[in-house]
Amino acid sequence: MNKIGGLTEEQIIELVLAVAGIAVLLLLFFSLYGSATYSKDAEGAKAYFDAFKKQIGVANNNGVGEFLIWDNDKIFLVYFGKHLKFPFNSSGKDDENSMHLFSVLGINENYICVCYDNGKGEDGKTVFEEKKYKSTSCDYCMSLAKPAEFSEKNSEGMWAVGKGVKLNIIKQDNVYSFAKVV
Repeated sequence: MNKIGGLTEEQIIELVLAVAGIAVLLLLFFSLYGSATYSKDAEGAKAYFDAFKKQIGVANNNGVGEFLIWDNDKIFLVYFGKHLKFPFNSSGKDDENSMHLFSVLGINENYICVCYDNGKGEDGKTVFEEKKYKSTSCDYCMSLAKPAEFSEKNSEGMWAVGKGVKLNIIKQDNVYSFAKVV
């Protein structure tokens, strides 16, 4: 039995194997945790939000910004204005699969977000309406320098668009004008 620094070769091998085993367990834990928290829709919403911010920059420099959600029907561009919640029917039909309740924390002027269905089920009935809504997340938001006008806004000035709706964005004197491109 050879001793190296007070440890036998056997003890050194056991120690190396134990450290390797712990490293493998940590790797496994982090890979499982990462796959459990990864959301394709959340990553897509972030990418669309980054693209949207660039197009607002184009409009701010007297250009015409363009924005389109082209590949995901679970992602929406939502203009809250100064409101906290926005019930939205994405199909126009009385269908629970197309009812979304978008919400944000804190009141901000001219608030616009890229939101997504988070897949966590339904929020349930609200105090205001007897309908069920899909659960959504609005994690990627900004306050615009001016209000956002769109022809399909509701009576409170809120609006949302989803997959396949191409928008032109023009900054005018008092508003950002959003127009559908047909």
